[in-house]
Amino acid sequence: MTNIQSFDFNKHLIRTLSIENTAWFIAKDIGDSLGYANISDALNKHVLPEERSSVSLGRQGRTNIVNESGMYALVLKSRKKEAIKFRKWVTSEVLPTIRKTGGYGLPSMTEGIRLHELRLKLIKELGKADCQQLRTAIYQSLESVSQALGLSIAPLVDFEWGGVAPAVRQKAAEIDSRFHQAISALAALGVVLDHSTNGDYYAINLNEAIAAAQQHEIDMPSHKALIRYLPFSPRFLQQKPVCSDFALNAAGKPRTVKCWIFSSHRLLH
Repeated sequence: MTNIQSFDFNKHLIRTLSIENTAWFIAKDIGDSLGYANISDALNKHVLPEERSSVSLGRQGRTNIVNESGMYALVLKSRKKEAIKFRKWVTSEVLPTIRKTGGYGLPSMTEGIRLHELRLKLIKELGKADCQQLRTAIYQSLESVSQALGLSIAPLVDFEWGGVAPAVRQKAAEIDSRFHQAISALAALGVVLDHSTNGDYYAINLNEAIAAAQQHEIDMPSHKALIRYLPFSPRFLQQKPVCSDFALNAAGKPRTVKCWIFSSHRLLH
């Protein structure tokens, strides 16, 4: 497998790669450009097994890819009006570039200018985003564009939160620190609060955490403060109901618990 080559279609990142001299496309990029809400579902419905595969993108994990015929299948089934324009763009610009170079080095001057413009746009959007989930998605695109241009990129935590007043960021950092110190202290006492079975994440019900902290006389921010400031935490991902293995209902079956989901890779030590 050669290096990933990145293109810009209407401000959407389209990444391609070569496997045994065959062009493949990152399926998610095509899905985002063509309006597919669930690319995995679209692949199962519209793309034959031999037209799709998956590859590792390193820190970004594994991702689905489609070959040229799989790409055309997604184009034909798309309801977005840009689908025809996308197909023409791929056949007139992307594929000829791939076949001409026979590999994936640095982009051409024209494509390089487009990618630099896209990179600046992503950096600007990253500064405006005030949701950690959105920041992560934008950063992953920025990371791919930077890699295609041969540029290094700072860690996500080094990028400034745009649209958030300094005083709010400072207060959010304080609340986040106190909350996670309390969670760590409770865990050290053997109090189980994590409802997640995935080691990459932990799921905390705020009411349970506050009650446990009060019981063990551990400092914990108020429920109001947590609701207000935890969304700014670099660890926070989303709120969602979780089917807990240790929280059982009256029938003795796993109970659904409303939790705040955090990334385990940003825990305080």
